[in-house]
Amino acid sequence: MVSVHPDKKISADGKLMGNESRVTLSLLPIRCYIHQSALRFIRRFFKGEENHVNKSDESNMDNDPPETFFQVFKVKPFKVKVDYTPCEIDTSALKDGHFIEILNLLPLEEMVLKLKAVELRNLTGWGSVMSEIISKWVQDVSSTQIHKFLTTTSPLHPIANVSDGVKQFVMIPLEEYRHHGHVRKAFQRGTVTLAEVVAYETLNISSKLTSLAARKLRGSATNREASNLEPFPMRPEATPRSIGDVSSHALASLSRGFKEANTKVVIMPYREYHKTGSKGSLKCVMKGIPVAICAPLSGVAEALSYGLLGARNQLRPEMRKEEEASRQFQHEY
Repeated sequence: MVSVHPDKKISADGKLMGNESRVTLSLLPIRCYIHQSALRFIRRFFKGEENHVNKSDESNMDNDPPETFFQVFKVKPFKVKVDYTPCEIDTSALKDGHFIEILNLLPLEEMVLKLKAVELRNLTGWGSVMSEIISKWVQDVSSTQIHKFLTTTSPLHPIANVSDGVKQFVMIPLEEYRHHGHVRKAFQRGTVTLAEVVAYETLNISSKLTSLAARKLRGSATNREASNLEPFPMRPEATPRSIGDVSSHALASLSRGFKEANTKVVIMPYREYHKTGSKGSLKCVMKGIPVAICAPLSGVAEALSYGLLGARNQLRPEMRKEEEASRQFQHEY
Protein backbone atom coordinates (compact mmCIF):
# COMPACT_ATOMS: atom_id res chain seq x y z
CA MET A 1 0.00 0.00 0.00
CA VAL A 2 1.48 3.31 -1.13
CA SER A 3 -0.17 6.51 0.12
CA VAL A 4 0.48 10.13 -0.79
CA HIS A 5 -0.82 13.34 0.72
CA PRO A 6 -3.03 15.42 -1.56
CA ASP A 7 -1.63 18.64 -3.00
CA LYS A 8 -4.56 20.54 -1.54
CA LYS A 9 -5.66 19.46 1.94
CA ILE A 10 -8.92 21.43 1.65
CA SER A 11 -11.30 20.77 -1.24
CA ALA A 12 -13.20 23.42 -3.17
CA ASP A 13 -16.30 22.85 -1.00
CA GLY A 14 -14.30 23.28 2.22
CA LYS A 15 -13.86 19.60 3.22
CA LEU A 16 -10.65 18.03 4.52
CA MET A 17 -9.09 15.78 1.87
CA GLY A 18 -7.85 12.30 2.78
CA ASN A 19 -4.77 10.49 1.53
CA GLU A 20 -4.66 8.96 -1.94
CA SER A 21 -3.53 5.33 -2.04
CA ARG A 22 -2.65 2.53 -4.42
CA VAL A 23 -3.06 -0.98 -2.97
CA THR A 24 -2.10 -4.47 -4.16
CA LEU A 25 -3.35 -7.31 -1.94
CA SER A 26 -2.00 -10.85 -2.21
CA LEU A 27 -3.47 -13.59 0.00
CA LEU A 28 -2.35 -17.12 0.79
CA PRO A 29 -4.94 -19.93 0.45
CA ILE A 30 -7.48 -19.67 3.28
CA ARG A 31 -9.07 -22.58 5.17
CA CYS A 32 -12.50 -21.85 6.68
CA TYR A 33 -14.74 -23.86 9.01
CA ILE A 34 -18.10 -22.07 9.10
CA HIS A 35 -21.15 -22.87 11.22
CA GLN A 36 -24.60 -21.56 10.37
CA SER A 37 -25.06 -20.08 13.84
CA ALA A 38 -21.89 -18.00 13.39
CA LEU A 39 -23.17 -16.61 10.09
CA ARG A 40 -26.50 -15.72 11.68
CA PHE A 41 -24.77 -13.93 14.54
CA ILE A 42 -22.61 -11.89 12.15
CA ARG A 43 -25.61 -10.92 10.01
CA ARG A 44 -27.68 -9.88 13.04
CA PHE A 45 -24.76 -8.03 14.63
CA PHE A 46 -24.05 -5.84 11.63
CA LYS A 47 -27.73 -5.43 10.86
CA GLY A 48 -28.25 -4.20 14.40
CA GLU A 49 -25.35 -1.76 14.02
CA GLU A 50 -26.99 -0.27 10.96
CA ASN A 51 -30.40 0.01 12.58
CA HIS A 52 -29.02 1.90 15.60
CA VAL A 53 -27.58 4.73 13.53
CA ASN A 54 -29.63 7.85 14.33
CA LYS A 55 -29.54 11.44 13.20
CA SER A 56 -27.19 12.58 15.95
CA ASP A 57 -24.70 9.90 14.87
CA GLU A 58 -25.02 11.03 11.26
CA SER A 59 -24.30 14.63 12.26
CA ASN A 60 -21.20 13.51 14.15
CA MET A 61 -19.92 11.76 11.04
CA ASP A 62 -19.17 15.15 9.52
CA ASN A 63 -16.46 15.62 12.16
CA ASP A 64 -14.79 12.24 11.48
CA PRO A 65 -11.36 12.14 9.78
CA PRO A 66 -11.52 11.98 5.98
CA GLU A 67 -11.56 8.53 4.41
CA THR A 68 -8.80 7.29 2.13
CA PHE A 69 -9.26 7.75 -1.58
CA PHE A 70 -8.09 4.67 -3.50
CA GLN A 71 -6.77 5.39 -6.96
CA VAL A 72 -6.25 1.68 -7.59
CA PHE A 73 -7.09 -1.32 -5.39
CA LYS A 74 -5.94 -4.69 -6.73
CA VAL A 75 -6.58 -8.13 -5.23
CA LYS A 76 -4.72 -11.07 -6.73
CA PRO A 77 -6.55 -14.40 -7.26
CA PHE A 78 -6.47 -16.94 -4.43
CA LYS A 79 -8.30 -20.03 -3.19
CA VAL A 80 -10.63 -20.57 -0.25
CA LYS A 81 -11.37 -24.04 1.13
CA VAL A 82 -14.62 -24.15 3.08
CA ASP A 83 -16.45 -26.59 5.35
CA TYR A 84 -19.97 -25.41 6.16
CA THR A 85 -22.15 -26.95 8.89
CA PRO A 86 -25.87 -26.04 8.80
CA CYS A 87 -28.15 -26.55 11.78
CA GLU A 88 -31.61 -25.82 10.38
CA ILE A 89 -33.38 -24.50 7.30
CA ASP A 90 -35.74 -21.52 7.39
CA THR A 91 -38.77 -22.86 5.49
CA SER A 92 -40.64 -19.54 5.65
CA ALA A 93 -37.73 -17.71 4.02
CA LEU A 94 -37.53 -20.44 1.39
CA LYS A 95 -41.23 -19.98 0.60
CA ASP A 96 -40.63 -16.24 0.22
CA GLY A 97 -38.09 -16.90 -2.54
CA HIS A 98 -34.82 -16.91 -0.57
CA PHE A 99 -33.42 -19.96 -2.36
CA ILE A 100 -30.09 -19.52 -0.60
CA GLU A 101 -31.70 -21.49 2.25
CA ILE A 102 -31.31 -24.63 0.12
CA LEU A 103 -27.64 -24.59 1.11
CA ASN A 104 -28.71 -25.35 4.69
CA LEU A 105 -30.09 -28.76 3.74
CA LEU A 106 -26.74 -30.57 3.78
CA PRO A 107 -23.25 -29.77 5.09
CA LEU A 108 -20.50 -28.83 2.66
CA GLU A 109 -17.13 -30.57 2.83
CA GLU A 110 -13.83 -29.34 1.42
CA MET A 111 -15.35 -26.95 -1.10
CA VAL A 112 -12.57 -25.11 -2.93
CA LEU A 113 -13.54 -21.75 -4.42
CA LYS A 114 -11.21 -19.87 -6.74
CA LEU A 115 -11.70 -16.16 -6.15
CA LYS A 116 -10.71 -14.19 -9.22
CA ALA A 117 -8.49 -11.12 -9.42
CA VAL A 118 -10.26 -7.82 -8.80
CA GLU A 119 -9.13 -4.33 -9.77
CA LEU A 120 -11.04 -1.27 -8.59
CA ARG A 121 -10.40 2.40 -9.32
CA ASN A 122 -11.42 5.71 -7.81
CA LEU A 123 -13.26 4.59 -4.69
CA THR A 124 -13.40 6.31 -1.30
CA GLY A 125 -13.29 4.44 2.00
CA TRP A 126 -12.46 0.88 3.01
CA GLY A 127 -16.14 0.03 3.34
CA SER A 128 -16.86 0.87 -0.28
CA VAL A 129 -13.84 -1.10 -1.46
CA MET A 130 -14.65 -4.26 0.52
CA SER A 131 -18.32 -4.12 -0.46
CA GLU A 132 -17.42 -3.87 -4.15
CA ILE A 133 -14.86 -6.70 -3.92
CA ILE A 134 -17.28 -9.06 -2.18
CA SER A 135 -19.99 -8.19 -4.70
CA LYS A 136 -17.72 -9.07 -7.62
CA TRP A 137 -16.65 -12.34 -5.99
CA VAL A 138 -20.27 -13.34 -5.31
CA GLN A 139 -21.21 -12.63 -8.92
CA ASP A 140 -18.28 -14.66 -10.22
CA VAL A 141 -18.94 -17.64 -7.91
CA SER A 142 -22.65 -17.57 -8.76
CA SER A 143 -21.96 -17.66 -12.50
CA THR A 144 -19.00 -20.05 -12.70
CA GLN A 145 -18.75 -22.17 -9.53
CA ILE A 146 -22.30 -22.64 -8.25
CA HIS A 147 -22.10 -26.37 -9.07
CA LYS A 148 -19.56 -26.80 -6.26
CA PHE A 149 -22.27 -26.11 -3.69
CA LEU A 150 -23.95 -29.32 -4.90
CA THR A 151 -20.96 -31.57 -5.55
CA THR A 152 -19.35 -30.86 -2.15
CA THR A 153 -22.39 -31.86 -0.07
CA SER A 154 -21.78 -34.89 2.15
CA PRO A 155 -23.59 -37.50 -0.01
CA LEU A 156 -22.14 -36.32 -3.34
CA HIS A 157 -18.65 -35.25 -2.30
CA PRO A 158 -17.05 -38.74 -2.55
CA ILE A 159 -18.71 -39.33 -5.94
CA ALA A 160 -17.46 -35.99 -7.23
CA ASN A 161 -13.91 -36.75 -6.06
CA VAL A 162 -13.91 -40.15 -7.75
CA SER A 163 -15.32 -38.60 -10.90
CA ASP A 164 -12.51 -36.06 -10.87
CA GLY A 165 -10.03 -38.93 -10.51
CA VAL A 166 -11.57 -40.64 -13.53
CA LYS A 167 -11.26 -37.38 -15.44
CA GLN A 168 -7.57 -37.16 -14.58
CA PHE A 169 -7.15 -40.81 -15.56
CA VAL A 170 -8.40 -39.93 -19.06
CA MET A 171 -7.01 -36.42 -19.48
CA ILE A 172 -3.42 -37.00 -18.30
CA PRO A 173 -2.59 -39.59 -21.01
CA LEU A 174 -4.46 -37.55 -23.60
CA GLU A 175 -2.48 -34.39 -22.87
CA GLU A 176 0.76 -36.37 -22.81
CA TYR A 177 -0.04 -37.87 -26.20
CA ARG A 178 -0.81 -34.46 -27.71
CA HIS A 179 2.43 -32.90 -26.51
CA HIS A 180 4.94 -35.77 -26.64
CA GLY A 181 3.31 -38.56 -28.61
CA HIS A 182 3.56 -41.31 -25.94
CA VAL A 183 1.20 -42.25 -23.15
CA ARG A 184 2.84 -45.03 -21.14
CA LYS A 185 4.17 -42.98 -18.25
CA ALA A 186 1.15 -40.70 -18.30
CA PHE A 187 -1.17 -43.72 -18.17
CA GLN A 188 0.74 -45.06 -15.16
CA ARG A 189 0.53 -41.69 -13.43
CA GLY A 190 -3.20 -41.42 -14.15
CA THR A 191 -3.78 -44.94 -12.85
CA VAL A 192 -1.92 -44.19 -9.61
CA THR A 193 -3.89 -40.96 -9.16
CA LEU A 194 -7.24 -42.72 -9.68
CA ALA A 195 -6.29 -45.57 -7.34
CA GLU A 196 -5.29 -43.11 -4.62
CA VAL A 197 -8.56 -41.21 -4.92
CA VAL A 198 -10.67 -44.37 -4.81
CA ALA A 199 -8.71 -45.78 -1.87
CA TYR A 200 -8.88 -42.50 0.05
CA GLU A 201 -12.63 -42.09 -0.41
CA THR A 202 -13.25 -45.73 0.49
CA LEU A 203 -11.22 -45.44 3.70
CA ASN A 204 -12.78 -42.08 4.57
CA ILE A 205 -16.38 -43.22 4.09
CA SER A 206 -15.78 -46.56 5.83
CA SER A 207 -14.19 -44.79 8.81
CA LYS A 208 -17.17 -42.46 9.19
CA LEU A 209 -19.76 -45.24 8.82
CA THR A 210 -18.06 -47.55 11.31
CA SER A 211 -17.64 -44.66 13.76
CA LEU A 212 -21.37 -43.94 13.50
CA ALA A 213 -22.17 -47.63 13.98
CA ALA A 214 -19.89 -47.77 17.05
CA ARG A 215 -21.68 -44.81 18.66
CA LYS A 216 -25.11 -46.28 17.98
CA LEU A 217 -24.19 -49.72 19.30
CA ARG A 218 -22.45 -48.19 22.31
CA GLY A 219 -25.57 -46.17 23.14
CA SER A 220 -27.74 -49.27 22.74
CA ALA A 221 -25.52 -51.27 25.06
CA THR A 222 -25.24 -48.64 27.80
CA ASN A 223 -28.94 -47.71 27.71
CA ARG A 224 -30.15 -51.23 28.34
CA GLU A 225 -28.52 -51.68 31.72
CA ALA A 226 -25.91 -49.81 33.73
CA SER A 227 -22.61 -51.61 34.06
CA ASN A 228 -19.95 -51.51 36.75
CA LEU A 229 -17.22 -51.66 34.14
CA GLU A 230 -15.18 -48.65 33.15
CA PRO A 231 -16.69 -46.60 30.29
CA PHE A 232 -15.73 -47.20 26.70
CA PRO A 233 -12.31 -45.64 25.96
CA MET A 234 -12.52 -42.20 24.43
CA ARG A 235 -10.91 -41.69 21.05
CA PRO A 236 -7.51 -39.94 21.45
CA GLU A 237 -7.44 -36.25 20.59
CA ALA A 238 -4.25 -36.66 18.54
CA THR A 239 -4.94 -37.59 14.93
CA PRO A 240 -3.31 -40.93 14.02
CA ARG A 241 -0.49 -40.55 11.51
CA SER A 242 -0.53 -44.15 10.29
CA ILE A 243 -1.89 -47.61 11.05
CA GLY A 244 0.84 -48.07 13.63
CA ASP A 245 -0.64 -45.28 15.79
CA VAL A 246 -4.06 -46.92 16.19
CA SER A 247 -3.09 -50.19 17.89
CA SER A 248 -3.49 -49.08 21.53
CA HIS A 249 -6.92 -47.51 21.11
CA ALA A 250 -8.14 -50.34 18.87
CA LEU A 251 -7.08 -52.97 21.40
CA ALA A 252 -8.66 -51.00 24.27
CA SER A 253 -11.96 -50.76 22.37
CA LEU A 254 -11.96 -54.49 21.55
CA SER A 255 -11.04 -55.41 25.12
CA ARG A 256 -13.77 -53.17 26.57
CA GLY A 257 -16.42 -54.69 24.31
CA PHE A 258 -15.55 -58.29 25.15
CA LYS A 259 -15.29 -57.49 28.87
CA GLU A 260 -18.83 -56.13 28.72
CA ALA A 261 -20.05 -59.27 26.97
CA ASN A 262 -18.26 -61.50 29.49
CA THR A 263 -19.79 -59.58 32.39
CA LYS A 264 -23.34 -59.78 31.06
CA VAL A 265 -23.30 -63.43 29.97
CA VAL A 266 -20.95 -65.10 32.44
CA ILE A 267 -20.12 -63.14 35.59
CA MET A 268 -23.50 -61.60 36.39
CA PRO A 269 -25.49 -64.83 35.72
CA TYR A 270 -22.98 -66.73 37.91
CA ARG A 271 -23.54 -64.29 40.78
CA GLU A 272 -27.29 -64.46 40.28
CA TYR A 273 -27.15 -68.27 40.35
CA HIS A 274 -25.65 -68.20 43.85
CA LYS A 275 -28.31 -65.73 45.01
CA THR A 276 -31.57 -67.01 43.47
CA GLY A 277 -30.73 -70.25 41.71
CA SER A 278 -30.93 -71.38 38.11
CA LYS A 279 -34.15 -69.50 37.35
CA GLY A 280 -32.68 -66.12 38.23
CA SER A 281 -29.46 -67.00 36.42
CA LEU A 282 -31.34 -67.85 33.23
CA LYS A 283 -33.33 -64.63 33.44
CA CYS A 284 -30.10 -62.66 33.86
CA VAL A 285 -28.60 -64.37 30.80
CA MET A 286 -31.64 -63.47 28.68
CA LYS A 287 -31.37 -59.82 29.75
CA GLY A 288 -27.66 -59.71 29.00
CA ILE A 289 -27.78 -61.23 25.51
CA PRO A 290 -28.60 -57.94 23.65
CA VAL A 291 -25.84 -56.13 25.50
CA ALA A 292 -23.45 -59.02 24.97
CA ILE A 293 -24.06 -58.70 21.22
CA CYS A 294 -23.93 -54.88 20.96
CA ALA A 295 -20.89 -54.29 23.17
CA PRO A 296 -18.38 -56.44 21.22
CA LEU A 297 -19.75 -55.14 17.92
CA SER A 298 -19.32 -51.59 19.20
CA GLY A 299 -15.70 -52.31 20.15
CA VAL A 300 -15.00 -53.94 16.79
CA ALA A 301 -16.62 -51.04 14.91
CA GLU A 302 -14.63 -48.42 16.85
CA ALA A 303 -11.36 -50.32 16.37
CA LEU A 304 -12.08 -50.69 12.64
CA SER A 305 -13.06 -47.03 12.32
CA TYR A 306 -9.92 -45.78 14.03
CA GLY A 307 -7.78 -48.18 12.01
CA LEU A 308 -9.29 -46.98 8.75
CA LEU A 309 -8.67 -43.39 9.84
CA GLY A 310 -5.00 -44.18 10.40
CA ALA A 311 -4.78 -45.84 6.98
CA ARG A 312 -6.44 -42.82 5.37
CA ASN A 313 -3.99 -40.42 7.01
CA GLN A 314 -1.05 -42.58 5.96
CA LEU A 315 -2.31 -42.41 2.37
CA ARG A 316 -2.98 -38.65 2.42
CA PRO A 317 -0.75 -37.02 5.06
CA GLU A 318 -1.71 -33.52 3.87
CA MET A 319 -5.29 -34.10 5.04
CA ARG A 320 -4.01 -35.23 8.43
CA LYS A 321 -1.89 -32.08 8.76
CA GLU A 322 -4.90 -29.95 7.84
CA GLU A 323 -7.06 -31.60 10.50
CA GLU A 324 -4.32 -31.23 13.11
CA ALA A 325 -3.98 -27.52 12.35
CA SER A 326 -7.76 -27.08 12.58
CA ARG A 327 -7.95 -28.84 15.97
CA GLN A 328 -5.05 -26.83 17.32
CA PHE A 329 -6.76 -23.59 16.26
CA GLN A 330 -10.07 -24.66 17.86
CA HIS A 331 -8.34 -25.53 21.15
CA GLU A 332 -6.52 -22.20 21.26
CA TYR A 333 -9.61 -20.13 20.52
